[in-house]
Amino acid sequence: MTGDLVCSGGLHLQGHVNGKVQAASVTIGEPASLDGALYADSVKLRGQFDGDLHCRVFQATHTATVNGRVTCASMDLQSGAVIAGEIVVSSAISQSGWWCPGEDLNLHGVSPTST
Repeated sequence: MTGDLVCSGGLHLQGHVNGKVQAASVTIGEPASLDGALYADSVKLRGQFDGDLHCRVFQATHTATVNGRVTCASMDLQSGAVIAGEIVVSSAISQSGWWCPGEDLNLHGVSPTST
């Protein structure tokens, strides 16, 4: 799929997405991949992510690969996860009201439109 995806609840990706994704929680399965931007309260990565990821809670399993930037308040990396890029972990993210489910999902100029 190519385009932007906005979901007010949970989202489980099992294919390839090229675009921007916004959801309350996102799981990127194995061997799924996302190439673009991801904004969520919580992210569980089993597959591959390339781009800019913003969340409160980030989990990467032993099969996960990240190429890009991860910005989060807390991170759980299993042995075997591959992170190539920049990681920013800061408690200020969760304290600043970065994003909570039920709030406006139009974050950082990402518009809730599909192509």
